[in-house]
Amino acid sequence: MPRQLAISLLTLLSFYARHPLQALFLTIGLTTGVGLWSAVQLINDHARASYAEADQLLGAEAKYWIRARSGKGVSPDDYIVLRRLGFRAIYPILEVRRRTEAGEFVNLIATDILALGDPSNSSQATNPFAAESWLTFIQPEYRSWYPKDVARQLGIRQGDQLLLSDGARLPPAEFQSRDQQGQRIFMDIGAAMDILDLSNFSYLGVGEHSVRKIEQLKNSLPDHLVLVKNEQSLDLFQLTQSLHTNLTALGFLSFIVGIFIVFNAVRFSLSSRHSTIATLRELGVGIEVLSAAIILEGLLWSLMGSVVGLWLGYWLGESLLPAVAVSLQGLYGANLSNQMEFGLQLLPQAFALTLGGMFLALIMPLLDTAKRAVKSVRDQVVEPVVLVTGAKLSALVGVACLSLALLGYHLVTSVEAGFVVIGLAMLGGVLLLPSAIVSLTEVVVRRVPDSSLLVRWSIRDALVQLPHLRIALMALMLTLIANIGVTLLVDSFRSALTDWLDARLSANVYVLGEPIEGLSEQEWVIESHTRYRQELRVTIGAYDRPASVFGIDPTASDFSSMKLLKAEPNGFERWSTPSGLAPVPIIANEQLHYLGGVQPGQVVLLGTKKFEVVGFIHDYGNPHFSFWLPEVVARQQFNSLEPLGIGLWIEPGEMDYVREQLQSLGLKPGDWLEQDRIRTITFQIFDRTFAITRALNTVTLLVTGLALLAALLAVHQSRVVDYGHWRSLGLRWSEWGLILGMPLMLMVICTFLLAIPLGYILSWLLIHQLNVLAFGWTMELQWSWLPVVTLLLMSVGMVITTLLMALIKTRRELSGSIRRLSGGNG
Repeated sequence: MPRQLAISLLTLLSFYARHPLQALFLTIGLTTGVGLWSAVQLINDHARASYAEADQLLGAEAKYWIRARSGKGVSPDDYIVLRRLGFRAIYPILEVRRRTEAGEFVNLIATDILALGDPSNSSQATNPFAAESWLTFIQPEYRSWYPKDVARQLGIRQGDQLLLSDGARLPPAEFQSRDQQGQRIFMDIGAAMDILDLSNFSYLGVGEHSVRKIEQLKNSLPDHLVLVKNEQSLDLFQLTQSLHTNLTALGFLSFIVGIFIVFNAVRFSLSSRHSTIATLRELGVGIEVLSAAIILEGLLWSLMGSVVGLWLGYWLGESLLPAVAVSLQGLYGANLSNQMEFGLQLLPQAFALTLGGMFLALIMPLLDTAKRAVKSVRDQVVEPVVLVTGAKLSALVGVACLSLALLGYHLVTSVEAGFVVIGLAMLGGVLLLPSAIVSLTEVVVRRVPDSSLLVRWSIRDALVQLPHLRIALMALMLTLIANIGVTLLVDSFRSALTDWLDARLSANVYVLGEPIEGLSEQEWVIESHTRYRQELRVTIGAYDRPASVFGIDPTASDFSSMKLLKAEPNGFERWSTPSGLAPVPIIANEQLHYLGGVQPGQVVLLGTKKFEVVGFIHDYGNPHFSFWLPEVVARQQFNSLEPLGIGLWIEPGEMDYVREQLQSLGLKPGDWLEQDRIRTITFQIFDRTFAITRALNTVTLLVTGLALLAALLAVHQSRVVDYGHWRSLGLRWSEWGLILGMPLMLMVICTFLLAIPLGYILSWLLIHQLNVLAFGWTMELQWSWLPVVTLLLMSVGMVITTLLMALIKTRRELSGSIRRLSGGNG
């Protein structure tokens, strides 16, 4: 029995030696499916590991932060006093954002590595920098440590000194980075404060202390400082959970498309080996041994696909990590380390997923082969009646899936449940495809005149090609639905963000920091608006997260034009002219409504004070809860408001003059931001956020093209003898191309037409359900034909390319087929 099994397995595997393209397509399907899925999983796992270490800073624990109540930073004198009082596990941190001479923004982080390396701050009681050549880092002329991708983006080489917009130069560059450094440039804090002309630290990090020591530290702090527990790790897990769920769903979609290729390749390889299977059975090999041999083949392919796919996923994940890291840092303040570990822990999952796909492709043909007699195994004929019956059954299952999705839509309360509904809708739509193609073929054939026999033959040939192409067309349809849906989502988000920024960023110039006396009275200032903020934590529903309260001028141009959402009657008037009665009216961002479940008129607790939410406004890109009060009211209710700077409206074309005036008032370049630059940065973050989505969609579309090519080659290889008959009867090459090309284009167009409404439904679900559940943002769905037409042209180009490649290969093999028909040795 083992010998019989080994011989059967080797006989089956010899197919791939004769048909290496099938081995290539099977490999591509397995490795790309696993690779795309594992790339997303590796990025997610890497990000979550970084979140778990968010209570560390450059290798040292930071259980608490010491911050200034005013938001102006902690003075070195306060830090020295605390160290002399015996609180050794304290170290200074400076975090700033600066603009380069080229206009790029960079994030800088600096600390005292001697204090950071104090045994009190390290769980291993060693200097975390001991393995580095750090003496040059802390001594003139100092060093700046750059992550390699940041240096590459800025065009920095080893030893270069980055020039900032205010004329300052950073120390010479070295390409290395620490854990939790993320996409920031790391410097010695003394050098940073001197170069950047700063007098205060951003905050102090506090390492591990006993409960008694923490109480002593609290009591030792002066009134202008406050001890804050570091809950960044918990915050990042909560804030980014929805984002990672979205990425996981994209990864699984890519895996499913890869499995479609596997399914198509395996089914073809089995159908091509029917005569081999029949011969083995005639030689006495039992169906149990034969089934075991095919299952062993599936196990070998699954193991190979899992290992190679994981390696591909690691390479792809490393390539996408910088874009994801920049987005997470910009949106959530999360700092991902730049080195991602190879995901061997994913191997069991990858093997299980791959094996499941292989078994789906293998078990059905095995059962079918086992039931049939040897003669029927040899005589494989595609019966139109069987095809139509199978298409109708597929359509019934599809309608059932769509019905379940429609029923489930009203029950969705979580992102995960939302993806189940989307999955059912997409699966249901895909299962309608075979029936739609069969129906379209019948309709078109009826419209063709009886005299056009060649055209009728060509269209009818779709029923012969469909059994081989069905899986590839389903994969194409899935990819088109995902591309249309996600593209419409991104375009709608960009449109909504643009409109929102037109109102929110209507000021031409934003001067940062403390208000400058007399600035708003300058003759070149048309209007000004100073904003104030206080940060706090709020617990609303299941959410405990950071929040901000803003004090603003309700009559300012960048707020009076804001449209209130779901507001109470006269909500804006009550809010802008408060009567002094409690609870005080307040406006919140829409995240509070959709994520926190707060309704208009509901009372919320901020600190120890109660406020009535009278309406909501859009606040795109903000993961936190935010609240707005008139400045006068905010000062009455909160005593630690810090200035965010002032927005200035100026005459068009006066920017050069305004820059000179700002410098004459003592400001340096970098102390203000211009409207165009802020918008550019915003959309850079926007584009980087969706970079991984576009990358996965593009790769999936390319993989689908390979699936279609594999299916076409399968069609032509199985019909090469028929083609020999056609040519021997005098069929011209142009007529042959028409017979094969027209049904393919008909099926692809049918696939595309069915994908358009389903893509629209997907984008509608993503915008009005998933987007709201995940992020709490609402927007209008903006339909555009441009991405649809672009995808159509790409699909047609892909089909023509694959058709030509398949026809060229078939034409080369045709002469041998004709010789075999004539009885020659071929």
